[in-house]
Amino acid sequence: MKFPTILIFLFFWSCQVNYPILQPWKNDVSKRNFSWKEQKDSIHLKISGENLQPIFFKNKDTLKRGFIIQSFYFQGNEGRKINAWFLKPKKNSALKSVFALHGNSGNINTQFENFANLTDFGFQVFIFDYSGFGYSEG
Repeated sequence: MKFPTILIFLFFWSCQVNYPILQPWKNDVSKRNFSWKEQKDSIHLKISGENLQPIFFKNKDTLKRGFIIQSFYFQGNEGRKINAWFLKPKKNSALKSVFALHGNSGNINTQFENFANLTDFGFQVFIFDYSGFGYSEG
């Protein structure tokens, strides 16, 4: 077996191994409150309204962030509603845009933090849940 053949084999084998582990993480539209621990604090996420606008709380206070999240739906090619977040810096206008794909694990609620720090450097970030993930239909 030559080196490129081994790489191709390993690539497809790793995808097959990941499939049972990394499944779409779908949110029921009726579930709108989430909590997790960050160091010694509790972080709470409340999803409100028809556009599923996120509001974050640290312990019991509204969490102040350096960015604004605009939550909305758009319609995919197959007519499904796809949930997306647009993260914009609060202080300055965005210099550039980033189209972020969160991978096949979790959803926007769990993965947006991986991209949120880009707003500190003047980027605006567009991130969405694939069909069947988070609040997206499918």
